Amino acid sequence: METLTSLLSLALIASAIRVTMPILLTALGAVYSERSGVVNIGLEGIMIMGTFFGAVGSYVFAKQFPGLVSAIPDLAPLAGVLTAVLAGMGFGLIHAVVTVTYRVNQIISGVALNLLASGLARFLNILLFTQATQSPGVQGFTPIDLPLLKNVTVLGPLVRGISPMIIVGLILVLVLLESCAIAVLGGTIGLGLAYLLTLGGDPTGGLFPSFFLPPAELIRGGLFALGLGLVAGMLPAVQAMRLRIVDALRRT
Repeated sequence: METLTSLLSLALIASAIRVTMPILLTALGAVYSERSGVVNIGLEGIMIMGTFFGAVGSYVFAKQFPGLVSAIPDLAPLAGVLTAVLAGMGFGLIHAVVTVTYRVNQIISGVALNLLASGLARFLNILLFTQATQSPGVQGFTPIDLPLLKNVTVLGPLVRGISPMIIVGLILVLVLLESCAIAVLGGTIGLGLAYLLTLGGDPTGGLFPSFFLPPAELIRGGLFALGLGLVAGMLPAVQAMRLRIVDALRRT
């Protein structure tokens, strides 16, 4: 029972969401690439170069503008994110030019990008930091608390001390957010009506049995509705993932 409780703990869920963000953002890029009709096998290489240049951008910015970074600490990681985005765009452009303009096989181009990124990142890391696989430590974004939910004790691990990039990643997942919003809205309406039934007795004249919902139960109900929204958003995504590219393009 203790093992099951630890597996379902909010702290573990929050940690899983934090670790999933890089994969989530890359998967979103793969979705847009597939929708355009380009098979991008080079996502791993783009991630590698984005990681390397993100660390370089943050490190160089902090070294060049120490006074500005001390005044606004989030500028250094923001510079790293922008540098990583530019690096990813650059490698994506290489893939686009090679496959679309010169008609090179998309699988071969993606594999070549992965091999190039793996060797290039290692070479540049040795060249700049005299190490093969590790850069100097860089500062991350200042953790934030969600204003409306930070005072809810039950949701503490999920809404306190989170990175702004997590919020950005969740906002970008429009399909999941839409389903979650619908589920939370429906759950909120249902819980609100149920809560009203407990105020001043039963307004239905005994049609429904009287019951009491403490605040903790309301929060658990909201989390359950949010979980249903995630499942509802994932099911269409899984179905779309199983489609062949040609069939998916014909349905758009």
